[in-house]
Amino acid sequence: MALFSSTTSISLGMAFTSTNVLTVKLDQEQGILLNQKEISPETMLNGVIQNEQDVVTALVSVLSKDEIAASENAEKPETANKPVPQIEKKWWKKLLFFQKKVVANTGETGAAVCIPPEAVYTALLSIPTVVGKNLEEEVIERIQKTFPINVDDIMVTWRQVGKTEDSQHIAIAGMNKSYLAQFEALCGRQKIRLESVSTPASIIWLAAAEHQKENAVLLSRLPGMSVFSSFMYNHWPVDELTLPNGHSLEEHVAETKQMIEEQANIHGIVPRRIVYIGPDEDFAYLQNEADFDVPVERTTFAVPERMHGYELGLFSILSARKDKLLNMLATVPLSDED
Repeated sequence: MALFSSTTSISLGMAFTSTNVLTVKLDQEQGILLNQKEISPETMLNGVIQNEQDVVTALVSVLSKDEIAASENAEKPETANKPVPQIEKKWWKKLLFFQKKVVANTGETGAAVCIPPEAVYTALLSIPTVVGKNLEEEVIERIQKTFPINVDDIMVTWRQVGKTEDSQHIAIAGMNKSYLAQFEALCGRQKIRLESVSTPASIIWLAAAEHQKENAVLLSRLPGMSVFSSFMYNHWPVDELTLPNGHSLEEHVAETKQMIEEQANIHGIVPRRIVYIGPDEDFAYLQNEADFDVPVERTTFAVPERMHGYELGLFSILSARKDKLLNMLATVPLSDED
């Protein structure tokens, strides 16, 4: 059974990292195809696009890779009354060709997008259970007090993920509206419609640890991207540690343990296992020397060398489990002005 259902509104997976722009799409004869294009280190910092032109060039490259050869000898499309962007002429031709083909054949393409974890703030709220009190109003009030920036500048999604006898656990995730606007504008110019905006932890968890039902910490050390640890609670990242690529494993482990301790002290939740994705040598250290209080296990899939890790999981967004995904488009209003 194809992972890309003909009934879904999503037919393209895209990932933006600090080093690459990638796409996953369906070829009916060959299955999942992946294209990728490197970007310079200063193009995207802390999940925020710094050089939009570089990202446009990379995105056009991965989207039009299969069409470029066919268009090399094609007559240049009519460009009258259209502003010429400040990019190389050959990319302008490829962009026009790709846009013309998309509009003529399929209209807008629905896409699931994975953005760097640094762009999204995650947290867990413990709200006392009070009979007759509106949970949504309480959650929004707590969110307004939790985020470090003006609530009018952020977008937030939340979900009840667990409860105890006297409180309810609410997972929240938020990001600056201007960050999301960058990705929306970028995709919109390529006739791509955003259907889902998620983070690596959420995608890896669905794709690589789909059978994990318990609370766990996802520890990732994939080449070419930031290393991170995410505390997963009922499929949601409720606390996340993101470190620069190249951060030592010893420091990564120490800060992960601190995150685990904080969740235990504040919310009374602990992971049942550490789920790891990354190189074999790091896994050996985690098993033998990291001294975690819970077992360390590998994810349930092997990462092909031609991929940069979590992009393999992009297509899982299109499965029936996508309702469990952290989707930043499923936001709630935080004020009357929203």
